[in-house]
Amino acid sequence: MRIKDLYEENESIELFLNVSSGTPAMKSALLCIATLKDLPCKIMQVADPAPNKQRMKPEKDITDEVLDNNLDDLPGEKVRVEEISCPDLAYYNEENSIIKLVKAYSYKAAFELAKTLPQRKNQNYLPYLELAVARESLDLKQAITLNRTLEADVFPFKQGDKIKVFEYALNAQLKLKRGELSDYLRSLTPLIADLLERILKEQGYDFTRYTTITSRNNKRVWDKKFIEAQAPTDSLAKAILKAATEDREGHKNFKEDISSLTLNTLIKDLLKDNTELVGIAQCLRNIDSKMRNRAAHEITSIDENHFTKLLGMSSKATMELIKKSIAYTDLHLKFKDPAWDSYEKLNALIEAKINEPVAKD
Repeated sequence: MRIKDLYEENESIELFLNVSSGTPAMKSALLCIATLKDLPCKIMQVADPAPNKQRMKPEKDITDEVLDNNLDDLPGEKVRVEEISCPDLAYYNEENSIIKLVKAYSYKAAFELAKTLPQRKNQNYLPYLELAVARESLDLKQAITLNRTLEADVFPFKQGDKIKVFEYALNAQLKLKRGELSDYLRSLTPLIADLLERILKEQGYDFTRYTTITSRNNKRVWDKKFIEAQAPTDSLAKAILKAATEDREGHKNFKEDISSLTLNTLIKDLLKDNTELVGIAQCLRNIDSKMRNRAAHEITSIDENHFTKLLGMSSKATMELIKKSIAYTDLHLKFKDPAWDSYEKLNALIEAKINEPVAKD
């Protein structure tokens, strides 16, 4: 095709395709080039010259006379050439596929597909897909930077450690929505421990001074030496020491991990009069103890039937329990707070950007 050859010879040229002249077949062929081929061209429509037609006697050489008497050149005359919009059908299906992937929360796949389209097509929405990928990957530093740059406003919490725990909870919900039950279960262990500690903190029990960071792996654990030193005169230290110690074969064993087991024991001890919180904590602990080891150590797939059989509750019910427990933390989110639909808000924003008209050059 000569038009394609011209573009390949010099990509900086600007192509104008006139679909006004020629046979219907020729016009259709030019429109097909514009709608189905990856050629940055402009489709031009030329209006009928009437009433500016000049009837002239057919003579052999009248070029100069025609140009001299061309009324289109007169000041104030309406320009008869205009660019017409033409859908890029070659990209229509691609962008529909991107929207479907976004609605399925498959942001990485949507992002990779979008990158294959020319910049003139994806420039409106590619940065928003990049934001979604960073957010799903829990690269919060990058995601927050993009959110601020794009003025997307998709984060319910924007600073402090609240954004970390809530985005992690949303990420677990995302895995559940995609049906990734094994990954969902694996994600619950650190989340449950964090929520139990936050419930205690919201009730006035702050464990910051009773913990330390290990030098071997930069992990936050109970500070055994400090707790043991404080226990004789400090009731909270005494409660932690008791909860973190188990009887094993006739001797005491202190567990330095800030686990759901220890935190649940503390809630039963320190909040024993609050039966609702004690019940929530026990349910969270049951999820962690019954499902974590199976998901983490057994090479097996977990479907909904398997999930319910093992735990006695559906996967949806476990997420509802997570939402309910978060209401008792410093996040103070209600069960049906719109913040839980934050990814749906992001999806709608991406779809709107995909459907947004591309600015003309």
